[in-house]
Amino acid sequence: MRRIVFHDLSGPTVGQRNFTKSDDAWLQAIATQCDIEALTIQLGNKTRARRAEPVEPVLTRELDGNWCAGRFIGEIRRGDRVLEIRPRLGLPTIAKWASSALNLRLLANAASRSDMGYLLAELQAATWKRLMHAALRHSLPTTRARVHHQGRTVHGCLDVHRTVALRAQGAHALASTHTPKTLDNPASRVILLAAACSPSATPTPASSSAPSGPNVPSGSNVPSGSGAPSASLATLLSHIRGRTGPRPALPTRRTISRIRYTPITLPYKRAIEISWRIASGRTPGSSATSSDYEGVLLDVAELWELFLLQCVRQAIPDHTYVHHGTTSAQTPLLKSTNDATKVLGRLFPDILVRDDAGTIAVIDAKYKRLVDPFPVAREDLYQLTSYVVGIGGSRPVLGMLAYPDVEESPASAAEQLSPWLFAGMGNDSLIEFRRFPVDTDSCIAAMRKIFM
Repeated sequence: MRRIVFHDLSGPTVGQRNFTKSDDAWLQAIATQCDIEALTIQLGNKTRARRAEPVEPVLTRELDGNWCAGRFIGEIRRGDRVLEIRPRLGLPTIAKWASSALNLRLLANAASRSDMGYLLAELQAATWKRLMHAALRHSLPTTRARVHHQGRTVHGCLDVHRTVALRAQGAHALASTHTPKTLDNPASRVILLAAACSPSATPTPASSSAPSGPNVPSGSNVPSGSGAPSASLATLLSHIRGRTGPRPALPTRRTISRIRYTPITLPYKRAIEISWRIASGRTPGSSATSSDYEGVLLDVAELWELFLLQCVRQAIPDHTYVHHGTTSAQTPLLKSTNDATKVLGRLFPDILVRDDAGTIAVIDAKYKRLVDPFPVAREDLYQLTSYVVGIGGSRPVLGMLAYPDVEESPASAAEQLSPWLFAGMGNDSLIEFRRFPVDTDSCIAAMRKIFM
């Protein structure tokens, strides 16, 4: 199997730059046809529908005709070729970001491994476990199965036609039907199969008791409220196993996509989608035997944003607090003068630092290079100034674009001349372009110099 290797935000590695026409056509198909969002591990809680952002391509063709990788790392397989995108900062750095940002002790050993497939598999399993624990605050999706009953009592609704037939045969019995809720459904089966494929993501059962939820059959101790203990996932899996058997059949992708979720069971949607990917073998290192695109990708830009978020939270003073703007802030950009309830565009900055008086700083994470001659992209500059003016209001705030500090990159003019002041405006807000260390302790120390 031919392996084509890139580095993120860069071109192909040395020895990989002589592409044939067949390779070029294959890369073109990856760039235009592959569903990147379906292959990407979603680490945070943001959704692109809320942010109204298009999904960035995994590959782009530069003006000179050469290919360049985007912000994703991982593997995409199709046919007899594999596209591998390695992190330019190294796997240990990516593993440490994930451990710090997502509080995943599971990735401690991955930092010393050079196998990206191992890292992504561990991250995918840990993300599955985190999603399941978050979803366990609500009842598991259940289905109703029609059950027929025959006897001297009615269970559910009386079946008149079957009862008349029984009486005609001389039987002194009543026929009835009822539709109880059951855990033997596609959602439960795919969760159980994913746990069997990812033993490292399954907690060890422990003796615990919890009140039964409204959708949990009697006799179960699966917690339905918030604050569920860590053993609740193992308890749920044991309960599902008792209803479906130890090795149920894997539902098809079409069946999973047709599951209907209520507002209560909606938190299970992402967990069930990643469960199907794990259970069906859509993991790093699996082979692609069809025309489908298989593999796993990690959005490093999202991981850098979550890493910075945790560093800011540990660096700010006690009287301030931090909002993750992509999930908690929805400030409108424009309001209609004819109808104040109508808005056009919304502002979703990555990180907001606030105190009781209002916003102190607006930070937007950029997993890009801050180098001359074009250090700051024009769209990023316009985006940040819109955040500062729209969210800061009349109070001066600090607007910042935060980039990872790569040692081989010299400081750009935009960084050396920071902070910047709005030209021709009475706004005293400042704009800064900064690079931050990629290790946790140094990044927190750099943030404290700004906010202390």
